[in-house]
Amino acid sequence: MSVPYGDFARSLELEPFISLDRFVLDTFDSTAGDRVSYFADTAGLGAGLLVRRRTSEVQGSERTLEEALDGRARWQPTDLLRGDGTSGLTEITTRCAAAVMSDLVKK
Repeated sequence: MSVPYGDFARSLELEPFISLDRFVLDTFDSTAGDRVSYFADTAGLGAGLLVRRRTSEVQGSERTLEEALDGRARWQPTDLLRGDGTSGLTEITTRCAAAVMSDLVKK
């Protein structure tokens, strides 16, 4: 996972990252430089649904993708987050997203 630039004090405030699962690390590496938000089912982190909103800059303009992690450990396009509607989903931290990814990939 890429480490954001900043000063030492800001780095101390970052949430510790504890997953060393290859899929999780590859996922975070593939989104380095993008703005990514993760969402999980409000039924609980064990409910088996993980969605991300990923915004990147492509040729001078922003591009936003909404993707859900499927049962075969692939990110597939989705419209579950259409606009700002996150009904049934709640935003989670990167650390929580790593735990959900690890669980989903192992199933």
